[in-house]
Amino acid sequence: MRTSSMIASMAAVVVAGSANAGVVDPFTQAQSFGNDSAGGFVSITGGLFNERNAFRSIRAGGTGVSASSNDVAFTTQRANTGLVGLTYRMAGGSSNDLSLITGMSIALSALNLSNGATGVNFFWQAIDVNNNSMYASQDLSSNGTSTFDFAAATKDVGFDLTNVTTLQLSVSQLGGPTTGSNVSVSGTLSNFSYTAVPAPGALALLGAAGLVGSRRRR
Repeated sequence: MRTSSMIASMAAVVVAGSANAGVVDPFTQAQSFGNDSAGGFVSITGGLFNERNAFRSIRAGGTGVSASSNDVAFTTQRANTGLVGLTYRMAGGSSNDLSLITGMSIALSALNLSNGATGVNFFWQAIDVNNNSMYASQDLSSNGTSTFDFAAATKDVGFDLTNVTTLQLSVSQLGGPTTGSNVSVSGTLSNFSYTAVPAPGALALLGAAGLVGSRRRR
């Protein structure tokens, strides 16, 4: 009994340490978003990618978006479908091997919906060296976390997770009128992170713990 408990505890510790969340973008590099145009790539440090391009994804007057202070704040004062666009890449045209990652997530907080808006949509897309894609979409009507689950995502035939050149995240408004000056959606994005695949040692310990547990039940 003591042995099985010890193995289970060790497995839990190893899994917690090996499948931990890493940083995609710490948002420590400030960047203003232009109206419907790419603001150019800026260098970022401490993340999965080292270059970020931030932009407004559709034209609408009176919209402010900025990436700074560890988050991305957005506000729209007129109904539109696009709010925030983030594109990531490696400098020099190199690609990333994302095969040791199970997914990515970003937190939505301080969400304010008014003037008929019903929520926001997150559209995730990864593009490989051959321009094949892996993508997923998720709607949120309240504060929470949007997750890009690689296993559940739709993939083009031949998509190569070991050679990803570009990662894109677009956040769009759901609902709202077509005219008017009232704020429709505002919110904050933060904690953009990824989850690593458990190391082989962690999986082995999990298997050992399960084997001991099954023997005890017999």
